[in-house]
Amino acid sequence: MKKLLLLFLLIFIVGCGQAGPRQGEKLTGAPDGLNIEFLQLQPPAIIREGQDINVGLKVTNKGVCEISSQICVTDTLSSVWAGIDEQCQSLTLKGISLTGGRISRDSTELRFNFEPYRNLDRELSTTIVAKSRYNCDVLAGPQLCVKNLVGENEKQCSSFETVTGDNLKATIAPITLSKVDKQLIPEGGGVNLITDITLKKMAQGEIAGELDQSVVNERGETISLRYVPVRIEVDYGGYTMQCSNVEDGVFLWKKDNAEETINCELFLGSVSAFENNPLNVRIGYEYENFNSFNIKITDVNNQR
Repeated sequence: MKKLLLLFLLIFIVGCGQAGPRQGEKLTGAPDGLNIEFLQLQPPAIIREGQDINVGLKVTNKGVCEISSQICVTDTLSSVWAGIDEQCQSLTLKGISLTGGRISRDSTELRFNFEPYRNLDRELSTTIVAKSRYNCDVLAGPQLCVKNLVGENEKQCSSFETVTGDNLKATIAPITLSKVDKQLIPEGGGVNLITDITLKKMAQGEIAGELDQSVVNERGETISLRYVPVRIEVDYGGYTMQCSNVEDGVFLWKKDNAEETINCELFLGSVSAFENNPLNVRIGYEYENFNSFNIKITDVNNQR
């Protein structure tokens, strides 16, 4: 009996000492994409006139979209002082993937070499800019329930629902879902599914492309608004939804906005007592990520 008790205690202690299964990472979450970093001292914050300019970058893809494009480096100083004329290198990075329950992110380092700044007559400042533009197409969206009797069986299927977090199934990309609001409205002998779909872009970078539209404000003044095109298609269980402000599959995103919301509807007619189907939101766009680094260029003649 003592031996059996001792064996039981050993098994219990070993079992408690082992960590439980680690919750794996997911390919869904907040918007993210290409990350551009300047390597340390490449370039340094202060450069002498006549000194070669070396720019080193570490680029990492933190989104699901594969990147096949170019990354270009330039500066904001006039070419009168020589220095950095735009240089580009090809960039190919795989999208993130799950390996052994952990996210694998593709990354590489790139180096650019430029001619020195010359003909300075005083200390000058400039900003070195690294940027890359690439296409991204993603599919995201939660499962939504519908039912034939609105207002009944609310615990099983709510007539009004807000979906966020893991249930949102927001694919990690520069633009992805941040919230879906669902309503079920009885209409014409059937059920109308209404969804407010909120999209959010990552903090760094911006949607590429630009459309200018002029509007007249309350004071009668004409102002220009900048929009960028984003391709949007939404279906529920394979049935295309009609979305406001989406024309020929294109939504015009106001360039200064971090979030946009589109309203999509689908009349389902007669449905079963309970159905649970995916809301498929297909999003396509061109995105530009960039980073900048400020440097000073010292005039050699003024140092003597």
